[in-house]
Amino acid sequence: MVMNATHVYMTKRFATSLANATMFTTYALYYIAALGLNPFELLLVGMVLELSVLLFEGVTGVVADTYSRRLSVIIGMFLLGTAFVLQGILPAIDGVLPFVSAFMWVLVAQVFFGVGDTFVSGADTAWIADEVGEEKLGSIFMRAKRYSLLANMLGIGLSVWLSTLAPNLPYLVGGLIYLGLGVFLILFMQETGFTPRERERGASHWREMAQTWLSGAHVIRRQPILLLILLVTLFTGAASEGYDRLREAHLISEIGFPQLADISMAMWFGIIAALSSLLGLFAQLCREAAGCQQRACRHCRHVRFDRAENCGVDLLRHGS
Repeated sequence: MVMNATHVYMTKRFATSLANATMFTTYALYYIAALGLNPFELLLVGMVLELSVLLFEGVTGVVADTYSRRLSVIIGMFLLGTAFVLQGILPAIDGVLPFVSAFMWVLVAQVFFGVGDTFVSGADTAWIADEVGEEKLGSIFMRAKRYSLLANMLGIGLSVWLSTLAPNLPYLVGGLIYLGLGVFLILFMQETGFTPRERERGASHWREMAQTWLSGAHVIRRQPILLLILLVTLFTGAASEGYDRLREAHLISEIGFPQLADISMAMWFGIIAALSSLLGLFAQLCREAAGCQQRACRHCRHVRFDRAENCGVDLLRHGS
C-alpha cells in the first residue's frame, strides 16, 4: 500500500500527540492517587527513564543511520506501545508475581519507554527529510505543529473522560494508539530516499553499529560547540528533572484545587493542559504570521532592488 510520505508523517504526528495528551494530562493522578507512588519513587521513575535514554540513544540511533529509518521508527512505536499498555494493565497484573510490586512494573515500563523513544528520536525527522527534501521541511513542520496542537486538545478531553472512568485507562488507550500506529506504519510507510552507509565486507552488525557510534562521538570531540551543547543539555535536564517529576505531586498534596461545584481533580488538570495548549496555538500562529511578514518584506526589498536596477539601466541608456 502506498501513501504520500507527507500524509504518513502528519498522521504519525497527530496520533502520537493524541496518545501523549491522553496519557500525560492525568498521569499524575494515576501515579500518585491510584498507585500511591511517593516523591522518592517518582524521582526514581524519572531517573530510570533518563538513564535508559542516555544508555541507548547512541546505540539505537545507529540503526537509523546504518540500516533503515523506517525500521527504527516502527520498532520504537511498538516498544512505546508496550511500555504504555504495560502501565495501563497494572491493576490487572499487580500481584501476579509475588515479589514484583506495581512500582517495579512501572520501572520496567520506563525502560521500554526510554529505549522506544531513542529508536524514534531523530529517525522520523531524518526519514521525512530523505523522502521530501530539506527545502520542504519548514512548511511540513509548520503543518505538523498545527495537527499536533489539535490532537493535544482532543487528547486532553479524552484523558479527562477516561480518567473519570478508571485512572489506568488513559495509559491503556494511549498505548493501544501507539501499537495501532506501528501497524499503520508497517502498511503505509515507504522508504525511498534513504541511502545506508556502506558496510565493510564481512563486518558484523555489532561492529558496524559500534563504528557508526564511535564516528559520531569523534565528531563531537572535534567540535567544541557540539560538546558545549551536549553539556548544556545534560545540566539543563538534570536541573529540571526534580521539577518535572514533583510539580504535580506538589500541586495535589500541598497546594490543592479550589472546591468549585463538581469539578474533579482530573478536570482541573485538563483545564490547565488546555490553557497551555491554547497558549501554544497562539504562539504558533504568531510565529507563522511573523514568518509570512518577513517573507513579504524580503520580497518587497527584492522588488525595490529590481526596480532601482532597471531605472539605473534606463538612465544609462538614455544618457548614452
